[in-house]
Amino acid sequence: MKSITLEDKPYQPNFIHAFYNWLDRLPIPSWLSLLLLFPLIGIVQHLAAYSRGMLAWGEVNFDLATAGYWLIGAPLIGIYVLKGSTQAWDDFLPLLNLNDQETARLYYEYFTIPKWKGIIFMLIGGVVGALNGFSDMAVAPAVDYAFAEMRIGIWILGGAGIVFYYQIFRQLRIIKKLYTSAENVDIFNQQPLYRFPRYTATLGIMVFFYIYLAPLILDPTAFASQVSYVTTLAFAPLILLMFYLPLTGMHQRLVHEKEALITEANDRINRILSEIHQAAFDEKDLTGISGLISVRSVLLDEKKRIEELSTWPWRPGTLRGLLSALLLPVVLSILRDVVTGLLGL
Repeated sequence: MKSITLEDKPYQPNFIHAFYNWLDRLPIPSWLSLLLLFPLIGIVQHLAAYSRGMLAWGEVNFDLATAGYWLIGAPLIGIYVLKGSTQAWDDFLPLLNLNDQETARLYYEYFTIPKWKGIIFMLIGGVVGALNGFSDMAVAPAVDYAFAEMRIGIWILGGAGIVFYYQIFRQLRIIKKLYTSAENVDIFNQQPLYRFPRYTATLGIMVFFYIYLAPLILDPTAFASQVSYVTTLAFAPLILLMFYLPLTGMHQRLVHEKEALITEANDRINRILSEIHQAAFDEKDLTGISGLISVRSVLLDEKKRIEELSTWPWRPGTLRGLLSALLLPVVLSILRDVVTGLLGL
């Protein structure tokens, strides 16, 4: 991808990019660096609880041990948001008739969070996270806030992760624009169309796991209330819309192209049939009919192949995987209730 100079950039990058650049310079993968924070946060909080007499030495508190998840979840998603679809761009570029500057600008906007808008979203998310943290501190067991400053900081930084959802929204808008403006689309070779749907499906699964499936694993009472259960069911269609809406234009385009190809194939078959009828009944000449019949057979095979073409710009397995992931929390919740009922717990 051609780089663009500072003067050409539509906006300055958010400082979060400097953080990820720093992670990239570490001797271990960036995702592993973030994962290492998980046990580290648990250890620090346990040490605070031990020193303040809230836990006996050696006693392990599950909530303290897993609190780090709420800090690293959003940054882990951020790695995928900022780096997870470069191959999709490489595959899709040949379908676009854009000059280098137009392509570079779209690429920059797709992967780069705006400086000030990003800060605004981070501040809003941080304030909401802080409010949730103080609200939780008022009702949670005291041991959960043995290191209150760290725990509130986790709430604030976790809330600031909303900036990645803002960038996801921007990316979906650009994907829709790419699929609308693509000109060199071959309905017989849809491979270049498949990577962006796979990216959005994977992203949807990651977001759903972070927000809903992980709480089900970390908290046995998750989704026990009707409100949480209904909220989960309501969120699943939003993930599906995130996957589907950017691709609607391409779907309609493939439908129209498929219909045009079928119409063209029917016209050719009808012309061959007319020639066969003319030769057999009007001219009484059967010498060339076998050749015409062979051509008709080829045209029928061609029409069958066209009819079997998919007009959905994703692999069937992509949608199945997404649906399975979205239904998993509901299935687990139902199984939990069934097992609990059978065991009389």
